[in-house]
Amino acid sequence: MKKFDIPINYSANIIDSVRKIREKYDPRKKDLSPSVIKIDKINFYIGRHFGFCYGVKNAIEICYNAIKNHPNKKIYLLSEMIHNQLVNQDLQENGISFIMDTKGQQLINWNKISNKDIYNSLTLISEYMKKNIFIPNNINFPNSRKIFINQFK
Repeated sequence: MKKFDIPINYSANIIDSVRKIREKYDPRKKDLSPSVIKIDKINFYIGRHFGFCYGVKNAIEICYNAIKNHPNKKIYLLSEMIHNQLVNQDLQENGISFIMDTKGQQLINWNKISNKDIYNSLTLISEYMKKNIFIPNNINFPNSRKIFINQFK
C-alpha cells in the first residue's frame, strides 16, 4: 500500500497500529464493530472507519507538494477539499486559497487569478464549469478524469 507524505499532525501512531491489527485479522473489512482500547478503567472505542481515507491522504499530499514545489506562486483550490475545518484552515495558513465555498459561493473572482498562479483541482470539472467559467476566463483545463496541478494559461 502507498505510504503518503503528509504532515505529521494529520496522523496518529495509535490509529495506524489499530488499522494494521485490523487489516491482519479482517483483511476484507467485514467486521464493522469498533476497536476497543482499554487503559485502566477507561475504554476507548475507535470506529471501524476512522481517520483519513486513501483519497483524502492523496489530496493532502498533492496540496503540500504544490506548496513545496511552487513557493512563490499563489495556489488555488476550487473549494475546501474535505469536511475537516482544521485541515482546510491549515492549508489556508500554508498558502492555499479557496475560490468558492462549499455552497458554491464565489470567494475569489476568476479575473483576480493570473496566468502565473496555480490551480490545483482535486475534483472533477463539470461541463458547466468548462463552458461558463474556464473557457470565458481563458483558463486552461486538463483532462478532468485525473487529479492535476495546472498553471493558469
